[in-house]
Amino acid sequence: MARGVARTASVIGRKRELSRLHALIDEDAAPSTLFVVGEAGIGKTRLLHEAGAHASRLGWPVLSGRASTTRPLAFGLLGEALRSWLREHPVQPSERLRPFAPGLRLVLPEWQDDGASPGLSEAQLRLL
Repeated sequence: MARGVARTASVIGRKRELSRLHALIDEDAAPSTLFVVGEAGIGKTRLLHEAGAHASRLGWPVLSGRASTTRPLAFGLLGEALRSWLREHPVQPSERLRPFAPGLRLVLPEWQDDGASPGLSEAQLRLL
């Protein structure tokens, strides 16, 4: 029998932080960015996992990824986050996604596009 890490049913010692995250998720506000920073081992990942579970229960899409500290890749974190979503929500290329295909292929080389999409323009490459 394989044993994993046992988790408590509740987040211990972070009730205030978790309440704040839940409040931010519950607000009907414009998209925003939140940075959670702190020393290693203080529970950032668990806090974000709990906040992500709350957002999922509300029907929000939740993408997750981890940045490599040893081999950082351009768009690596974004690619991992997109793959986390696509594993459970496969997307078939469609006309609606066609304008994004060249950029998606840069982040996800495995992204398939059933049509001939033009490459990225000079301005788009500069933006990336």
